[in-house]
Amino acid sequence: MQGVSVMPLLKAPQAAKVPWRKEAYYHYYEFPQPHHVYPHFGVRTDRYKLAYFYGGVDRWELFDLQKDPDEMANIYGQKGTEKLTQELKASLKKLMETYKDEEALKILASARM
Repeated sequence: MQGVSVMPLLKAPQAAKVPWRKEAYYHYYEFPQPHHVYPHFGVRTDRYKLAYFYGGVDRWELFDLQKDPDEMANIYGQKGTEKLTQELKASLKKLMETYKDEEALKILASARM
């Protein structure tokens, strides 16, 4: 599991001044058990979540967690989300490179963009 130490936040008298990440990367690949969720990877910010599902499906999902906290309305590909989607995909790729997730980078390279 990759991560970043939270010690600077705990040690700082004013934690709000400590530079901290703006997004988190995840890669889920436990399929078909235990949850029957297709393998996917994604990036999550305080407001948005972008995920790519593969291994039996080929689908992007984008959610506005502020407006849709239950992730019921996929807004990927909707008019007005193009710039946001491009930014999140760039962040996703950068995080994959940072954490050296070579498998995900190969899948992303062949993904329907």
